[in-house]
Amino acid sequence: MSEIKRRTFLNGPGEQLLLTSDPMEYITRFDAFVDASGLPPEKVLATPLSAIPLPVASKGAFGMPERWASADPSFMWHPLMWLPPHLALRYRYRVIDEDHGGTVEDTDIESDAMWAIRVALELVHSGLYNPDDGTWLDVLAYHGLDADNPVDQARVEMWLAGGADITLDQIDLTSIVAVPEDQEWALRAAADLVEVLVPAQWSMIAAGIVETVESQLEANGRSEETLRALLNIMGQVAAQALHDVPADPDTGIDYVDLIGVLTEESQTRGSDPDYLMNTFLEAIAEVAADYLPSLQALSDQQTLALDA
Repeated sequence: MSEIKRRTFLNGPGEQLLLTSDPMEYITRFDAFVDASGLPPEKVLATPLSAIPLPVASKGAFGMPERWASADPSFMWHPLMWLPPHLALRYRYRVIDEDHGGTVEDTDIESDAMWAIRVALELVHSGLYNPDDGTWLDVLAYHGLDADNPVDQARVEMWLAGGADITLDQIDLTSIVAVPEDQEWALRAAADLVEVLVPAQWSMIAAGIVETVESQLEANGRSEETLRALLNIMGQVAAQALHDVPADPDTGIDYVDLIGVLTEESQTRGSDPDYLMNTFLEAIAEVAADYLPSLQALSDQQTLALDA
């Protein structure tokens, strides 16, 4: 091992890895991560539950994550590119049918939400990410390499392409991340948190969307052109960030379907963008209000933890 070097990337001092309130930052960080990492967009998960996008690994030989063949060698300093197998890959669950003698009926895979929460918990617990100063461990520097050195970049590039390298072959963050006496602590914690964090995030990001739209309209006016452009952009953001919000139990309205209709209609000549924008804001504000109790409950839990 070599020097302990830390770097900043996207996150700032005092920023936790769970929950995102700024819908535009959620999108711009995804673009920034894709650009910096060199990974294709389909190999990166953006969820407002996580303050940073997460690379989605594929399982290779012997159950190990495959190398990031398309990655930018200069970005391989980032610990997200070196997550150990238990963290880079999803857990699979046996689904037990309690009504038929407890037989195994099927297997299910860890959801995006559960995985994102688990990754965030282990990154912070291990020190790979430090929320106090918003820095990440430079994995390459930790193993004696310099991500900014062209010679070391060439070594990394050849290794990513499948070559052997005595140093890179041995990089394994398991000893830093794992808790040997309780290897599934983060899985249990994520299972406990997901029921509160997911609806709290819906409320938080929905309120952020409304605030962003209203701020933009106040700054730029409500011309048809502005309304159509803003509804097109924010409609796409809302559809992505709120894609798993359930349909309204009272009306049966599916929010994502409604957002899609409004967004598409806003680009149709002859439509009323002012009416469509108002309908869009009402629907998003309803999501924020419906799940506000979860956000308040989360805030109360944090307050109690601080007072304890």
